[in-house]
Amino acid sequence: MHSILKKLSVLTNKLRKHHKNGKLNKHYTSNYCNISQIGEGGCAKIYKAKNPITNEIVAIKQVKSKSEYGRELLEKEVETMKIMKGNKGIIQLIDTYKEDQATNLVLEYIDGWCLQSLVEQVSLDTRLIAAISKHILLSLCDLHMNDIVHRDLKCGNIMVTKGGSTKIIDFGYATVMPKSHQIRSGRVGSLYWMAPEIYQRMIYNEKCDIWSFGIMVIEMFLGDPPYYGTKYGQREIIDFLSNGIVSIPHNMPENMANFVRKCLMINPNQRPSARELLHHPFIMEAAPMRFLVPAIKKCVEINNGLQVQQE
Repeated sequence: MHSILKKLSVLTNKLRKHHKNGKLNKHYTSNYCNISQIGEGGCAKIYKAKNPITNEIVAIKQVKSKSEYGRELLEKEVETMKIMKGNKGIIQLIDTYKEDQATNLVLEYIDGWCLQSLVEQVSLDTRLIAAISKHILLSLCDLHMNDIVHRDLKCGNIMVTKGGSTKIIDFGYATVMPKSHQIRSGRVGSLYWMAPEIYQRMIYNEKCDIWSFGIMVIEMFLGDPPYYGTKYGQREIIDFLSNGIVSIPHNMPENMANFVRKCLMINPNQRPSARELLHHPFIMEAAPMRFLVPAIKKCVEINNGLQVQQE
């Protein structure tokens, strides 16, 4: 019995050491329990799991990419997240390891709601939209100060915790700007949120995130980004957006509308920085983030009601 307990103690210490040092063996996933898939997109699957040694709940992003471009994006994702380690407004990378043909990113598990789900189901007033915008802008300031461009800002890539804070997630398209602060690449990002300069395959910088942020504010106000669910086909939408043609909702409050117009300047050099936007009158209207909690609870109630109906 003493011998068995000693072996278990040695194994436990090894696991703790592996977790602490971030050096995970090939079959580390088998050391997690309660593994369940909670999401999927592109070439990645997201799992919720528990570390039985630390009792920590984590999210595991499993990526299988065979292309060189896919592997390059993954390397940049890991690089940008390592740079932002410790930032409370950005999802944290705990570890990375390879298993079979997949690369696994162990991430902090965020107990909350995707902002996209929230705005689709609950109408947010101006002060709450301003509050969410303020918190995201603070995180965006930190990203840009570290020369990181997210390149895929949208409500679907923002998590709202049950306590009423926000976190930017999914750095799958993120990159670190070169010293020239000029990036040249193909089209990167999501259809409705992509900046005109990226559509046109021009040289660009962090101001592409400001454009996406402006679209995201419209998304928070309407529940969907411009052109979503309209009669226009993808080619027409790309033509509109590549030329910077976006209509501001006629019923949008003036301060919010002015804020969005500044974000959506067709010339990137005329767009304010994230730090400058923090001083806009619209952001000054922000309510305390704790006021967001009732909206989250309402969203939970709506979803619980839908689940009951389906059963």
